[in-house]
Amino acid sequence: MVGVGTEELTEAGRRLNSFAIHLLRADHPDLPMVGVEPALKPAVAHSTTRRIGVLATRGTLASAKFRSLHDSLKGEAEFILQACDGLADAIERADAARIEALSLQYLSSMGPFGKRNGQVDALVLGCTHYPFVDAVLARIVGPEVRLIETGQPVARQTRRLLEAGGTLRVATPGQVRLLGTSAQGSLEEAASRWLGL
Repeated sequence: MVGVGTEELTEAGRRLNSFAIHLLRADHPDLPMVGVEPALKPAVAHSTTRRIGVLATRGTLASAKFRSLHDSLKGEAEFILQACDGLADAIERADAARIEALSLQYLSSMGPFGKRNGQVDALVLGCTHYPFVDAVLARIVGPEVRLIETGQPVARQTRRLLEAGGTLRVATPGQVRLLGTSAQGSLEEAASRWLGL
C-alpha cells in the first residue's frame, strides 16, 4: 500500500480484528471465542463522580460496537472520550519519551481528575496496549483515579469457556503461537518484553 504508514496499517488491523469475531463465531460456532471491548460497564459501577474518561484508539471510538455500548450507558455517566493517536504504536516500540508525551497530552485534554464533583474518577484503558503503561497513566492522573481495563475479566471468561469445553490444561505446559497485525519481529520483541517469552 503506497502512502500508508505503519500507524494506519496497525489501526486498520485493529479495526479488522474487532469486526472479525462476529464472522469467526458464525463460521466456527463450536470454537470458544472471547471478544474484547472497553470496560465502560465496570467503570460505571466504580465511579462516584459519574465522570469517566475513556482512552482508546480512534478506530475503537468510531466502531459501531463501541457506539452501541456507549449509547446504552449514556444516562448512567458522562463519558469523556479521547482518541489516542500514536500511543499504541509508542507502546509497541517501547518509546518511553513518546509514551510520556502522548499520555500527558491526551490526559490533560480530558479535564480534572479526582474524587470531587465534576472530576474524572475512573479511567477506562480502552486498548489492549494501554495496561502496559498503567504506571505512567496512574502517575499522571493521581492515586484517587481508578484505572479500569479488561485483561482480568477476559482471562476469567476465557478460563470459564475452556473449563466448560473440557479443554483447559493447567498442569501440562502448552505452546504459544503469536499472531498479530504488525511485523513478526516487533511482535516477538513485545512478547519477550511484556510476557517473558
